Amino acid sequence: MVKRGFFCALVVMLIVSSSFFAFAGKKKGDDGKIVLNYILLTAKDMVTELSGIKEYNAMQEKVVINPIHVEFAELDKQILLSATGGGDSEYDIMMTNHSSVPQFVSAGLLEPLDDFIKSAGIDLSTYQQAAVKIGNIDGIQYALPYNPDCRVLVYNKKMLADIGMDVPKTTDDLLKIGAELVKKDIYAFAGDYNKNWFPIYDFGCFMLGNGGHIYELHDGKYVATADSQAVIDFVKWSTEMFKYMPHDYSIKDSMIRELLFQDKVAMMWFGPWEFKFFQKYLDQGKFGLTLMPKGSKKSGSSMGGWMLSINSKSAHKKEAKEFLVYVNTPKTMAKMAHALPADSRSFDYPPFNDPKYQIFNEQFKTAEYPAPPTSVYPLAAEIFNSYYQKAVTGAMSAEEACKKASEEIQHELDNM
Repeated sequence: MVKRGFFCALVVMLIVSSSFFAFAGKKKGDDGKIVLNYILLTAKDMVTELSGIKEYNAMQEKVVINPIHVEFAELDKQILLSATGGGDSEYDIMMTNHSSVPQFVSAGLLEPLDDFIKSAGIDLSTYQQAAVKIGNIDGIQYALPYNPDCRVLVYNKKMLADIGMDVPKTTDDLLKIGAELVKKDIYAFAGDYNKNWFPIYDFGCFMLGNGGHIYELHDGKYVATADSQAVIDFVKWSTEMFKYMPHDYSIKDSMIRELLFQDKVAMMWFGPWEFKFFQKYLDQGKFGLTLMPKGSKKSGSSMGGWMLSINSKSAHKKEAKEFLVYVNTPKTMAKMAHALPADSRSFDYPPFNDPKYQIFNEQFKTAEYPAPPTSVYPLAAEIFNSYYQKAVTGAMSAEEACKKASEEIQHELDNM
């Protein structure tokens, strides 16, 4: 059951925000067309989406999609603020972060889509199923995945060849590679430890490879599982791996990339957004991509990404649904996705039919979210990271750190 205790957070947002919304009701443009407002990220990040919207608008006689761009940190706030207005919502179509779906459903913001999906003939069986599940709350589909992502491993070919090591297949292989590289004053990995999501998204791929999550949904109740053996084993492994990583807590992702380019770090998790930084080096053959090394259970990979939803207060739900039909065809989804397409059939169309993307299509088979998104998900990540750092630096044992983290996460889950 969806928890409804997030409204205190919403009130705080309303108090601190200076934004003002004028709700326009049925919106008509100067040319008499119905205007559908679509809130999404900034234009510089949405080049492919904007191209698809432009193409859609050119085909329409009575409707125009109006993109409204906001920064990532403002997206949820603006959507939640729109829920406080009287009458029709300012937004008709919403780019929804996977972690925000439960909050928006609790607020009554999202239109149920089951009947629409059936009548439109949208076949979700070919979609990334973990992403489909994230948009489903209490058995009802409220959001459609179209732009998820996951992570694979990028590695320096020459570095591994120089130490006589093959491409790592398991987390044990990573430890062996690290032990050899450190003899040459080369780090195996580098990490942004100050990023609360680091141990559940970036390095968290290896936790998922053990079958571990920081909390899970059991029989309708959220249960903290940060003290499970799978997570404890991940933290112990991280402590060993920490010996082969720089202990600089100021390192950010941009610096980690530079360390790889300068042959000072051998490996890194790699999402589809990294192609723009690595492509020339991949073309030169300096780096290779492989599936995430397997933990005790599988090759795990942390998912993130975006959904499409319709505002339940929209005056133009019919027209908004027609736009979702347009997006949810394999060819169009491939054209519009800026990370990875949710529909596996979209990998048959450009640009995702490029062989470089096929490893992500393969990794999708075992990719998942580190925990079910809830209103306390960010706080749970912060709690886990704080104890994770204590463990890998030797301030606490893995068992103690995971036990403390699990207790605090459970407290937050119980008080959502």
